[in-house]
Amino acid sequence: MRIKLLAGGLAFPLLAMAASAGAVPGGRLGVLPAGRYECALPGSAAGRAIEVQPDWGFEIIRSSSYLQREERGTYLLLGDVLTFTSGPLAGRRLIFDDNRLLRDMVDSGPEKGGLGRLRCARVPGSVF
Repeated sequence: MRIKLLAGGLAFPLLAMAASAGAVPGGRLGVLPAGRYECALPGSAAGRAIEVQPDWGFEIIRSSSYLQREERGTYLLLGDVLTFTSGPLAGRRLIFDDNRLLRDMVDSGPEKGGLGRLRCARVPGSVF
């Protein structure tokens, strides 16, 4: 009898923990589509429309992993915020804007947390 009561008493806390597992602070856990991502800054009316930034480009492979210049790293995608957690881009953060482009996040100054000028997009047809 005591075992049944104990098992029944544990059911509610376990169900509550399971229900809250989907509620992740910062948003839902996700992954990016595999492929090559190019990053660029906006150009000028007098010159090129965009200026590609090769130091920022990366390739999403699998298991929340990426490659940049043949060096592997990992990333975390929570909601719309992408954080590179290891590898050559460790510490860099990007966020999806209204056009679903990844944009760098400003890490300091009065615009901290806002969107920077750099934009990154997956190159069509680059799936591995």
